[in-house]
Amino acid sequence: NRLVDYFCVVSASSQLERESLPSLVRTTKPSELRFVPEVTDQYPAGRYGDGTRVPAHLSRFVFPEGLRPRPKHLVPKMFTFVLTDEQGTRLYGTALHIYDQSLTIDAFRDVVRKAAAAADRVEGCEGKDVELPAWLLRGDTEHMQDDEDDDEEEEDTEVDVSIDSAPECIYFPKCLVLLSHYPFHDTFRAVIKHLYMLSLGESPL
Repeated sequence: NRLVDYFCVVSASSQLERESLPSLVRTTKPSELRFVPEVTDQYPAGRYGDGTRVPAHLSRFVFPEGLRPRPKHLVPKMFTFVLTDEQGTRLYGTALHIYDQSLTIDAFRDVVRKAAAAADRVEGCEGKDVELPAWLLRGDTEHMQDDEDDDEEEEDTEVDVSIDSAPECIYFPKCLVLLSHYPFHDTFRAVIKHLYMLSLGESPL
């Protein structure tokens, strides 16, 4: 008779969405990139004796359009949802989107390059060079790309992409999730808000 079944953290995986690869070089801002979300932490770690476990599609549910990095820190956003398993059992969720992970533009560039390469390997395209967008190549003289082909596609000439327009810092969203068989949303909102506030403190828990 537990009140809360699971506490989960959903964050970015090390892979870009495969659907976003063809348009990667044409992106003009961080939020146009989509990382595959995954459950990176949960408590308890295993499943319960009654068979209750974290739904396999939880990460996709809280980030339905993929996990999109942002050029600025956004205000946390809370929402609730209901999931139903194969037996018709309902699992109530309370979630909080936060932006507490940040990277410099140089570190973010490396993350995108590796994530795109990982998605290529899934598609069986090993060895293919990953072409990055101009805004992400600011200051990266080693991998700076020529602009000789800008006139080949009319679409490219309509987008003003400057290598000087990249933000200094990129923020990754993550989602804190409480799962329960009970629809006590008001209580869970207060709990997850308190957990988030505790995480902002410098004192060890």
